[in-house]
Amino acid sequence: MQKPKSIPLFFWQGLKYSLVGFINTLFCIGCIVFFLDLGLHYVASTSLAYLIAFVVGFFLNLSFTFRVSDRIFSRFVKFLIIALISLAVTQGVQLIAIEWFSTPLWLGVALGMVCYTLLSFFLNVFVVFKPTYSPSPSDK
Repeated sequence: MQKPKSIPLFFWQGLKYSLVGFINTLFCIGCIVFFLDLGLHYVASTSLAYLIAFVVGFFLNLSFTFRVSDRIFSRFVKFLIIALISLAVTQGVQLIAIEWFSTPLWLGVALGMVCYTLLSFFLNVFVVFKPTYSPSPSDK
């Protein structure tokens, strides 16, 4: 998928990140159904599906969204840490919205999802998938 010249890179990456998230969500749901059909308990099914989808999401973002191929292990560790931070922030947003402000449950959960998506996108852009800069001989 080639970036149109008229679209800024950051916006283009955001579109691709959203597409990966959507596809990965469908994939995760398919995995959950598959594992449930195999007879696994729902806790095992969802845990296994989330783990698989997490790894798939990392590699899709690595190769498709941000097109980087170096330092895979360190990027994966950062991706995991950012996912955990984003989850904690999401839970906090949901708690404050639902428990403190009596926001309807569906809206509090939706606010958390938006926060998770935006926070994880920005952190992934600027921390995990930031391109490695290699100075050219003329920069030295």
